[in-house]
Amino acid sequence: RINLYNQNNIYLIEDSIKNGDNSFEVDIQLCNDGLVVFHDDTLEKIGIHKHVKNFTINELEKYNIYSINRLFVILDKIESNINVFLDLKGSNEKLIGALYKILLEFSNRKVMLYIQSFNHFFIDLLKDLLVKKRNIVYGYLINGFMNIQWNTYLKKIDFVCIDNTF
Repeated sequence: RINLYNQNNIYLIEDSIKNGDNSFEVDIQLCNDGLVVFHDDTLEKIGIHKHVKNFTINELEKYNIYSINRLFVILDKIESNINVFLDLKGSNEKLIGALYKILLEFSNRKVMLYIQSFNHFFIDLLKDLLVKKRNIVYGYLINGFMNIQWNTYLKKIDFVCIDNTF
């Protein structure tokens, strides 16, 4: 069971697991000094017309937007089998460098990570860098039913997620 209501609220993951949820999707993007868990590229929904990339982690925490490091502290403590979908946002390769360092150190085998993005370059690069990580699978997000060379795509990745809301 996946909980979409608590999407991107890292502090509700433990309570959601107690309530029977076993899968979560969080969005990961760059801010000025690291990676944060947040979907939108601006804070316009709360009346601030500024891009996330222009804030520091400390500034974003005032708006309940937290560092990916806090997410992985929570995930390290998980004792039941769960699935976490990490949806990588944006196009800046610094995201991959920062995420790579975190994933190298992450070792909780109870947590299966599904790393996905519309930016297929991100997925290819991360998969090449993390060849031996057993609890990570990789997928492409695609819009609608694009004209795709499926046999080429499926050789590179573990799954495809089709977003047909556009």
